Amino acid sequence: MQDLLKVFPLFVILTIGTSLKCEVCYNLGLACHGPVKTCPPKKDTCVVAFAESTIEGKTILTVEKSCDSSKICSTPPMYFYLGLGKTLRTSLTCCRGDACGKVKPKLPPIETKANGKQCPTCYAWSDTCNAKMMNCTGLETYCFDVAATTYSNGQRQRNIMKGCTTKSVCVSITRGQSHFLGSVDVVEKAKCTPDVSRGSRSSELLLLTFSGLLLLKFLS
Repeated sequence: MQDLLKVFPLFVILTIGTSLKCEVCYNLGLACHGPVKTCPPKKDTCVVAFAESTIEGKTILTVEKSCDSSKICSTPPMYFYLGLGKTLRTSLTCCRGDACGKVKPKLPPIETKANGKQCPTCYAWSDTCNAKMMNCTGLETYCFDVAATTYSNGQRQRNIMKGCTTKSVCVSITRGQSHFLGSVDVVEKAKCTPDVSRGSRSSELLLLTFSGLLLLKFLS
């Protein structure tokens, strides 16, 4: 017993010494700088996330660095067309140490050629959304429908988003809860037509999506 008590403090020191540390920051543009923080036990990777929001030709790019679960590392780059000139592109990269400072955005390309698919599209920070049918482009052969409630600084706001996206994004769509930029986003509905998400459970799906939605709110 005494031998175990002698070993335990050493084990604690070694555990603390190997804790993951990541730079945590958020900024407009391609770069941000912030404090290096020790990650919680379930956050086992550093993440650099980019989101680009466009409305009627006006584009804003943001970057965020944080700790997160390595489960999100397989999240594909995402592209959403919301109609009437509104688009959202996102990407994330998992990294550690100095490599995080060299990450560049890998946003999916913007397609302009119509592919024959049409989806109801709309974007609104309210309980209702007046959807209009729009032509999808490129690989966007799926319609998505997302509804969520965002809590920020004690305020509740409901968001509805519908539009065109790709199969890889739809495969990942699920209901869940994600914590991002200090807000809590409760996903009430997240589905695609046609349905390709059966059996898919990626609880971190909308991590980047709602970061970009906040930008769209400021742009609109």
